[in-house]
Amino acid sequence: MSELKWSCNLSQLFIVTFFIFCLAKISYAEFGGSHFYAFPGAWAMDIPDGWISQHHLRHINIDSWRDKDGHKHDKMGDALTGIDNISANQYILKIGYIHHIGSRKQFQFNHLGIFPFADVKVKLAKTAASLMGHKHYRTSGAGDPYFFNSFGWHNKTGNIHLSMGLHIRFPIGKYDKDDPASPGLNRFEVFPAVAAHLRFPMERGLWVFDFIQNFLYISENRDIDYDERDTMESNLIATYYLSKITRKVAFFTQLEYMRSVNDSEISGNKIDDGDCWSFGAGFGLVYTLKPNIIANIKYSEDLDGRQYRMDKATNFMVTWKF
Repeated sequence: MSELKWSCNLSQLFIVTFFIFCLAKISYAEFGGSHFYAFPGAWAMDIPDGWISQHHLRHINIDSWRDKDGHKHDKMGDALTGIDNISANQYILKIGYIHHIGSRKQFQFNHLGIFPFADVKVKLAKTAASLMGHKHYRTSGAGDPYFFNSFGWHNKTGNIHLSMGLHIRFPIGKYDKDDPASPGLNRFEVFPAVAAHLRFPMERGLWVFDFIQNFLYISENRDIDYDERDTMESNLIATYYLSKITRKVAFFTQLEYMRSVNDSEISGNKIDDGDCWSFGAGFGLVYTLKPNIIANIKYSEDLDGRQYRMDKATNFMVTWKF
């Protein structure tokens, strides 16, 4: 009987360890990615030439997920995952240079370095914690940096701004293959995007609409033979400024749809997660403290999906023109 009990415990330990290894990698992987990171009009033509910095504080919490049939599980600690909750506090430093060319300064170039720092906590479910001998993993440190370049154009009236850009992520952040809370991911990511920014002046206020479409290509993490699924993401942000003259205060809402475009693979074997999606919404406030200092506050949450985690995030970001 004791041998049978030991065999069952060993099997449970293997299953829990396997899913902690796989799902935790999937779950925190996008803490430094594109998911709900868009803000209204951040790269419109208003920003003058010169250096800028953005200071972005973000808290994210994941305590539920949608299964293959779209059913919601209120705990990440479902019998298969072994995880109760994943959370992170982030500080993301962005430093860039913007310059315009053309007779009307209608062409814009942005060059940006993005440097994330995170404190990540993976809390284990009760059974998993008992088998693993501890309740959670927690790690702090630098994540993988991104470098971003974009090119934009706006029309004569300034009501239309179109742009395209490319992010590249470099795997030089803090990483430990045995730690599911590592802020680094040990893989390259390539992230092309296109965006449209449209303005509709009203009698007093100003409506602004931002549409961003991107594709995220993820390379293999060779240390664990894991190649996460690639994704595409669509963002629509509607912003209303109370005054079209001062543009000091604005409120915005955001809709976001993310979908996988292929299957993840572990050791060359497909996981069958290529038909997965998530849909979420957010709302926030823009406040111009000074002409060169703009603050954003935003709350966002995933509302529906299939084979995706459900994120809840609170953001505060300040843009400062040197």
